[in-house]
Amino acid sequence: MVALGGSITCGSITHNVPSYIEQVFQWINATFPHADNTFINSCKGGAGSTEAGLCFDAKVPRNADLITMEFTLNDAYHHEADMSAFLQYYRIPELSMRRALYRDTMEGTVGFRPEETVCDMMHPNDLGHRYYADVMVAFLEDHAWAAATGSPDGLLTGPRSPLPAPLIPNNYEHGQQCAIDEALVTLVQPSQGWEWVDEGKLGHHKRGWRSVTPGSKLITKPMDTTSKVEPSNEPVLLILGVLKSYEHMGQAVLACPFLRS
Repeated sequence: MVALGGSITCGSITHNVPSYIEQVFQWINATFPHADNTFINSCKGGAGSTEAGLCFDAKVPRNADLITMEFTLNDAYHHEADMSAFLQYYRIPELSMRRALYRDTMEGTVGFRPEETVCDMMHPNDLGHRYYADVMVAFLEDHAWAAATGSPDGLLTGPRSPLPAPLIPNNYEHGQQCAIDEALVTLVQPSQGWEWVDEGKLGHHKRGWRSVTPGSKLITKPMDTTSKVEPSNEPVLLILGVLKSYEHMGQAVLACPFLRS
């Protein structure tokens, strides 16, 4: 089982209980005990689906049986209805906490009021994480029963359909490189004034290079920027991730001195 997501999947602001996704894995272990059951939490606070898409191969082993994704909070520019249309097109099961809790929340039912389920109007508290886990476990129970009984109502039963054409015309996957964690360490030449730091919380990593020395340079080793798309003269997109949570940040210049025209 592999989990992708932001600070909610990391268990941000929980105090006395595991995060919702850890509770789900605990249920899997209790219901389907097996020595080879493993859990990888590839969450990163503040991360959205863009990073997960670009670095999917680096974050998710190819033999993963169950992959969960939680990006609604950090992908706030995507309306839930838009995401639902996308997921339904590719027949990817989705869960909505809004649909699960909306009525009780709006009616002020005890135990479902915002002050009882969230900490800062964004992140669920201990009770909120339990609700997240309950919704996901109920979904897995339904589909486990459908698979065991051969019920035609199970979304995950039946033959697998071929992957359809892209929902957005010509939006095919491109070849890509993703330099995160140790790959980002080896990509950089020895540089004065920079240090490799891990500013993650709750045991979840947020690694990167940091400098407080004015004028210091961080130089990368040569990278293969040949386009993997035919024709090979297609533009290559370079994305640089920056941690924005600092105060009084300085400015930096990004340059490609050996860029070929």
